[in-house]
Amino acid sequence: MNGAVMFFGRLTDEKDIRIFIRAICLAHRPESDDATLEDIARRPWKKLRPRYVRVHDAEFVNGTMANGVSPNKLMGTLEADSFMPTQRNAAGRSGNRNPRNAYMR
Repeated sequence: MNGAVMFFGRLTDEKDIRIFIRAICLAHRPESDDATLEDIARRPWKKLRPRYVRVHDAEFVNGTMANGVSPNKLMGTLEADSFMPTQRNAAGRSGNRNPRNAYMR
């Protein structure tokens, strides 16, 4: 989706995720953003995941992976304000307001 914000994270030993990059997505371009037969021959897993995601304006966390952002801590702090859908539901007082349920989707 063109203009969507994408977060890159990594699983940690603490059974958590640390987000360390934020970037803006570019719209998918058929052919140039799809794995070629040569790509798939080199890396067979691309047969199941053949789409490339292009991003721009990437920002990295300044520091080590330990300085990354924990989604679990964010959800604990921000609660319904963690995501736009849960924020909207909280304002309307209906629907899912639990960010952990939204995150699992």
